[in-house]
Amino acid sequence: MNKVMFWMLLVGLTSLVGCTTSPLQQLRTVQPSRYDAVDYYSWVILAPPDAVLQELARLEVTVDVPGAEESLVQMAVLISAMTTDPEQEMRALSLLNTFEERAATSPVESDYQAFAGLWRQVLELRLQSHSVDERIQALEHERRSLREQIEALTSIEQQLDRRGQSRDGLREPRTP
Repeated sequence: MNKVMFWMLLVGLTSLVGCTTSPLQQLRTVQPSRYDAVDYYSWVILAPPDAVLQELARLEVTVDVPGAEESLVQMAVLISAMTTDPEQEMRALSLLNTFEERAATSPVESDYQAFAGLWRQVLELRLQSHSVDERIQALEHERRSLREQIEALTSIEQQLDRRGQSRDGLREPRTP
């Protein structure tokens, strides 16, 4: 999962290298809605929190506007790029589903269509990772519970052994 994020960031930053101005300067001066998909992702990663909140408000208004399908991908990236919250990732996947449905009937910039497919894969991998992490935690809890049961049984066995030895010790002197 981290490799995918690294490569996506690397591709985004590499595409910015060809700019005549500093990439950071450009990302802070241009409106995010005018970015291509990879540049938008880069902007989300580098943007200050107040700019992200403003962008979120802008996208909330535009995601339902016909012809603004790219806003769906932007919203999906915005809400899921900087978090690992499964609920946000599921919301982002839902936005990508809506994007794909709309893109099937109306023209969409090809870079957003390709990026949406890649971002879907990233989110699906993250969600799989979350389910694996949850399963690992459940198994770890079960292992601890079983360990406690084994320790309790071992303690009972030791007590029974001691009782058996003390009974044997009491019986021996009585036998002639």
